[in-house]
Amino acid sequence: MADYAPEDATDDNLGGLLELTRHPESDTRAEAARGIKLIAEAQPDLVADRLPAAIGLLHSHDSDVRTFGQDVIRILGSERPEVLAGPKRPGTSHRG
Repeated sequence: MADYAPEDATDDNLGGLLELTRHPESDTRAEAARGIKLIAEAQPDLVADRLPAAIGLLHSHDSDVRTFGQDVIRILGSERPEVLAGPKRPGTSHRG
């Protein structure tokens, strides 16, 4: 689907894939979500910068998009757990 390797993806590439997860064609949505997963594996920081959009994959009506979305969140939880933990509030501590 893409003419770039996941490790070479840019924020614009990621944004395009996120838009395609809302495409009318199921195969296009699933392939876009798969691309996001591959980018998350290669560049978790790039996807972490788009965390709200990545979480939005979990709300898709398409089960394939949701499944790839779960994979993306799992990858970010493993590679960038501080992003999922959220900002530290005064008087609290995050245990990890």
